[in-house]
Amino acid sequence: MDISFIPMRRGFVYLAAVVDVASRRVLAHRVSITMEAVFCVEALEEAMARHGKP
Repeated sequence: MDISFIPMRRGFVYLAAVVDVASRRVLAHRVSITMEAVFCVEALEEAMARHGKP
């Protein structure tokens, strides 16, 4: 899981990405304007639904 923030004119936008370490491929991602755990959990659930449990 990688969480990055992108500066904007009126604050930040947060990007959460689930990355496969071996292939460096992004398995799922979510963008949010607030730094809450919900969007991170949604990205993780999507990655596990698409690609299965690690």
